[in-house]
Amino acid sequence: MAALVQETIGTGGTYASVSAWHAATQLNLVALDQVREGQCLNQAHAGSTLTISGATVDATRFRRLTVASGAGHTMVRPGGARVNFAINVSEAFFQFVGTAHSVAASLGVRFLAGGTDGLADKLLVYDCGTSPAAHRGIEVLGANCTVRNCTALKNVSGGIVLNSTGGVVYNCTSLNNGQEGIAVSASGAAAVRNCIAGGNFLSDFSGLSFVTTKSHLISADTSAAGQPNSSGSVSMAATLTSPTSGSENIHLIPGSAALNAGVDLSGTGFAVDGEGQARPQGAAWDIGADEDYPDSIDPDTEVLVGPAYDVILGLNGQRGDALDVLEILPTADPTGAVSIRDGSGSLVTVFSGGVGALTKLKPISARLGARSASGAWKATLGAGVSIKAVGRFNGSV
Repeated sequence: MAALVQETIGTGGTYASVSAWHAATQLNLVALDQVREGQCLNQAHAGSTLTISGATVDATRFRRLTVASGAGHTMVRPGGARVNFAINVSEAFFQFVGTAHSVAASLGVRFLAGGTDGLADKLLVYDCGTSPAAHRGIEVLGANCTVRNCTALKNVSGGIVLNSTGGVVYNCTSLNNGQEGIAVSASGAAAVRNCIAGGNFLSDFSGLSFVTTKSHLISADTSAAGQPNSSGSVSMAATLTSPTSGSENIHLIPGSAALNAGVDLSGTGFAVDGEGQARPQGAAWDIGADEDYPDSIDPDTEVLVGPAYDVILGLNGQRGDALDVLEILPTADPTGAVSIRDGSGSLVTVFSGGVGALTKLKPISARLGARSASGAWKATLGAGVSIKAVGRFNGSV
């Protein structure tokens, strides 16, 4: 088995930039019997357009760009380790795993003709580009590439575009892009399965006639209708936490048409979602990049009595935790406010409190369905109120 060589990228890392890591690893990895893995630290990574090439590789000895521990995204802006320049791949077997890409004036990630047998796994690609004709979130021109568990949001051109033979798109979610959500533009594509697309300007799915196997698709328009085990004209507001352009949150909500509606793709080499959570959590795989966990699977609870300030939910709460429901119980008159905070972010008031007869202040259940993007969930309570928070804390999601 090839030796795995892991090196960090960014300020304070082994290499200062992705381009420096790329230059230093243009090696004969077959002769060295190595996999070289660059791990982006939790920061923005600037640079000029980069073309990946120059290493000697094969199916077991190759290069991978991923994220350092704690630097992953939660499928919502702005992501953790963020690459802010376009990357073209002209090297076989190259892998992207878990990175976020937002490139204001260009494309996100593109596998060129030489970038065969590549992998884009758990990517968050958003707000890329200025040219509707060229600046796609993820574009595949190389043969036999895999795009899975990826989230493409509001890119100026297509979200995910497959223009090669043998390629597959699995369990991706693509919203509010300037052209197609998920497009196939060459015959011989192998599969598009377990995907959600909605709110895309031209169409949610296109070119499915080129695809050998297509199934278990959901679209807001009619483009998924008629495909096996698929549904069109599905409300994204009834499917996702927030489909709103610019503030998308693609986590599934109770009653979503995507819940337990997918096909088991573990035989293709993966069994997790876009955040690394195991699939399935329910009776079957979910459709899209998110695998939701049902309320029946032992959610965490945290009870707090006010007054309390910036109390972390969970003993080891961390980025990526789920906060599904806040049950708010007034206990005195006047009743204090209840606010929550995502990591070091701003306080958001969930309940403003009130003055009046205590008997008129009824328990309130606020369903949030939120994932923390910058740190542990924290709660602040005034006097005269208590809460029960229900979700997944302790980094369990």
